[in-house]
Amino acid sequence: MVKGFPGLLITFILFITSGCSSLNSQDIATHTGISIARRGASLITPVPASSQFGGNEVSTDIDQSPAGSITGIEENQQVQPTNSIDQIEASPEPTMEPTTSPSQTPDVRLTQESDLVSGDQQESCIVDYNRNFEAKVIELINQEREKEGLKPLTEQAQLTQAARLHSEDMACNKFFSHDSPTSGNVDTRVTDQGYQYSAIGENIAGGYDTPSSVVEGWMDSTGHRANILNGSFTQIGVGYVILEGSQLGVYWTLLIGAP
Repeated sequence: MVKGFPGLLITFILFITSGCSSLNSQDIATHTGISIARRGASLITPVPASSQFGGNEVSTDIDQSPAGSITGIEENQQVQPTNSIDQIEASPEPTMEPTTSPSQTPDVRLTQESDLVSGDQQESCIVDYNRNFEAKVIELINQEREKEGLKPLTEQAQLTQAARLHSEDMACNKFFSHDSPTSGNVDTRVTDQGYQYSAIGENIAGGYDTPSSVVEGWMDSTGHRANILNGSFTQIGVGYVILEGSQLGVYWTLLIGAP
């Protein structure tokens, strides 16, 4: 069972007028901060099952939110086509009481040894993924977009891979930021996966135990809600990683883009 961890949300959006553009780490890091706001119980209890993709596959019940409260502090920043930065400081969000009930749909977690551990880490880093949690976030986000008359986002494999790798990187290398000591910034990460974009956005979150809780946290923040409901984006990738004993326990990366 993963212990309780602070919940964080950070949103970043990069808009490029045409083609793929590079933005160096210093440009982004200057305007990025981290806020730790809450402690909540975890719900994930692994149950060994079959081996797949080189790791242990286990099942969990989706959205079985524990009793307790969730409070998030969000920060939103945007990079406009001129590369000017408009940063919105969000106020602490009110406490949210989880109201979701267990689903009958089983979820899949995959265990994988990370090769992203930096030189100062002496032990190997074993992380778990949950593919159904990732799919559920996409489903919930598209439900929110549908309410506003927006087209659904389509999952894109390169964005999914980039999102998973960033969540894994944050968990194993003990940081929480859009800028990675091993993989650089969001522009570098998505282009390294071969994704060419006209607009790209990245949300990261930590400590939110279920798909519904992290989407609810984003939707209750004005800046994050605006990003999710941005009609410019057409594609999405979500990476959810569990690392027991890590600073936040669970890590989310949401990438939304337009080719």
